[in-house]
Amino acid sequence: MRRRAILIAPTEDPIYLADVAALCFALQAHRGYQRRDIAVLVGADDQVRDPGDGRPRMCRDARMRGLRSALREAADLGADDLLFVAVAGHGDGPPDGPPEDLIEMAAGRRLTSSELAVELRPLPCRKLLLLGTCYGGSFPGAPFPRTTIVSACSAGEVSWSTPNRTRTEFLMHFTNALADPTATVAACFEHARNHDRWAQPGAVAPRRETPLLWDPDGVAGTLRV
Repeated sequence: MRRRAILIAPTEDPIYLADVAALCFALQAHRGYQRRDIAVLVGADDQVRDPGDGRPRMCRDARMRGLRSALREAADLGADDLLFVAVAGHGDGPPDGPPEDLIEMAAGRRLTSSELAVELRPLPCRKLLLLGTCYGGSFPGAPFPRTTIVSACSAGEVSWSTPNRTRTEFLMHFTNALADPTATVAACFEHARNHDRWAQPGAVAPRRETPLLWDPDGVAGTLRV
């Protein structure tokens, strides 16, 4: 099975840059990815320094052109391959209309879950979507083909950072779980949910999130990032 990853931090907020940097490192150190297998999309400037290794010009901007460029590079993945897409950033919901999450991409572009589904649909590979965004739990309502979705929170909820505001709480624990190269997506999800302080019984609104695993094809128990 071949694997590619697209890691997105639409804004240059240090919290989200740290999330993407940690994911980029974990995929290479523990999951066998080469740096060329990982597209890092950060901010609106295509000369931003790469959070994966600090070198300049090793990532592209997080506007739609950057996302579409990365998806074109993944077009050669076959039905048995995996595309891992992770988003660390702001999410929002429309003030009126159906509850659909909006990823706030760079340069003011707002990408809806339905639009992302359209971008992913042509790819025949298996897709894993990891969302560290507010309201990410509404994404399973979009028609994503052959896709497993892991979200830090359910529809209508906010995703919270760590108390010291250095990382996104759920993404930090999911990334930590990748250190075990045998851990499946389901195992990483359970680890993150069990260690996420805002997902524990003692957490109270508004500082409470309910992580979500949407796995319509029943592959999370065997699928590895």
